[in-house]
Amino acid sequence: MLLRWQVLGLLLMVPIGFLVPISLGTGTETSINATILLLAVLIVFWILDTLVNKRQLLIDPISIYLPLILFCAVVLIAFLFGQLEWFYTVGKASLASQLGGVALFLFSVGAFVLYSQQIKEKIWLERLTWIFLFFGGFFIIMRAFPAFGHQFTRYYQKGSTGSPFWIWMVALSVSQALLNKDLDNRFRILLGGITLATLWVGLFPNRSWASGWLPPLIAMIVIVVFWKPRLGYIIALIFGISFVLNYDRIIALVLSEEQYSWITRLAAWKILWEIISVNPFFGLGPSNYYFYTPLYPILNWFVNFSSHNQYIDLIAQIGLFGFFCFSWFILRIIITGINLLKVKLDGFSHAYVVGLLGGLGGTLAAGMLGDWIIPFVYNIGFAGFQSSILVWIFLGGLVALKNFYHDREKPGEY
Repeated sequence: MLLRWQVLGLLLMVPIGFLVPISLGTGTETSINATILLLAVLIVFWILDTLVNKRQLLIDPISIYLPLILFCAVVLIAFLFGQLEWFYTVGKASLASQLGGVALFLFSVGAFVLYSQQIKEKIWLERLTWIFLFFGGFFIIMRAFPAFGHQFTRYYQKGSTGSPFWIWMVALSVSQALLNKDLDNRFRILLGGITLATLWVGLFPNRSWASGWLPPLIAMIVIVVFWKPRLGYIIALIFGISFVLNYDRIIALVLSEEQYSWITRLAAWKILWEIISVNPFFGLGPSNYYFYTPLYPILNWFVNFSSHNQYIDLIAQIGLFGFFCFSWFILRIIITGINLLKVKLDGFSHAYVVGLLGGLGGTLAAGMLGDWIIPFVYNIGFAGFQSSILVWIFLGGLVALKNFYHDREKPGEY
């Protein structure tokens, strides 16, 4: 079925990631979940189909894909550097762990490329969005009524409802509710209700977990700025002033029950910069830095720890070159999204682009709270890939949408 209709696999990725408990053992504590298995199959099928049928890749403009090509090259170079003994007193990560780290990098990029290339008609992007909001909305409603909802939410796989899930639930639902004028008003009200329910669950029952409510709030503010610029700027200004005036309280609230306190995180980041200085340009290789942390006491404890910060994670594993390529890619996505808004779009497409920019803003904020964009093997890990893949799927959807409208506008528009 997937060979015949590969686009169906793209739609199945969401419900399979949420609900399918199948996994493949690796002989370690980590197993390969159904999301990664399906993604690997789809990538192989796409490559074979492209080669056998000599299909043309949609790489215009190359500026979107070039930073990712270089990013993957840096990951492989960093892997080679990771085979060196940077600290002789402690061992590095096992080869299986390092390969797992490489896989998380490459599968993230692979998901983006697959969705940007395989979604060739807008209707499939619409279906993907509605499928996500349907399964995600059901989860949120059940979480809002835990007395009986637990009977259903327990079937959602561990890791599939990480921070990216909450960010994209808010971003896509509120953008479609506010900006998609082609939708029936009753459906727009329903989407608005899903947005409010998501924020309510994050802010109240789930308040101690900042990654579930702070990044979605930021995503919504970005969307409001695009929807009603004056209102958005006022809200952003109020939010910024409140943050400055109540900095200590907000930090205490955000990190009240996180694994690390704010002081501990700062100490961890300081230590990691010392470790990174050994090879700052290409890093210590995927997964390795975790085994070097016990060399430096963190608040008088000699323990293994992760950074709980996506950007320090990237630099520690693949260096400043890898971080530069990642930042370059994000910048190109933002520019592509803003330029796409200059084109005459239908209701869904306009809402999707704005939702994408809002979701990306929230996702980048979430990166300060954890490795939510590209999971670190020893923290969010393979299980968390079931939610982090949402970032790459919807970013790929933006490029697919650009390709769809590119055929109808002047190529120079992008």
